[in-house]
Amino acid sequence: MLQLPVTTRGVLLYDKDGNRINVEELVNRVKMNEGRVLVDDEKTLILDLTGLEIYTDSLNFKTGKKNRTLVTRLSTTKISQEILRMEIGDTVIDCTKDTIFFVKGKDGTIKQIRADQLKRGMEVITVLDENGNPQTVVY
Repeated sequence: MLQLPVTTRGVLLYDKDGNRINVEELVNRVKMNEGRVLVDDEKTLILDLTGLEIYTDSLNFKTGKKNRTLVTRLSTTKISQEILRMEIGDTVIDCTKDTIFFVKGKDGTIKQIRADQLKRGMEVITVLDENGNPQTVVY
């Protein structure tokens, strides 16, 4: 089973029975346990959710189906930033303007680019296939 870290912005979390969890309440409850606080500085809060049986939806790129995936880390930024809502392929992503994406250049090389510099028609690398080759989606 894949375990993944998630950010709090726009994320939906579920308990083991499939009930939605209020993310703000979860953060406030979990950060009371100092052993679960991995980072708590002026910029970032990262919490360890290992063993709490908290899940989120993820996409299995091989089958194209949604799965419930166990969440092991939860991170949030304490810095207020403008959020961009981007549609990449058929996926909607909320991110900050300085979020880095990997795009396929015209010469076939993979380059890093900030979210606010993405332009229509760019090929965004979304996942590596089972052979380690990048799959792309046109922005």
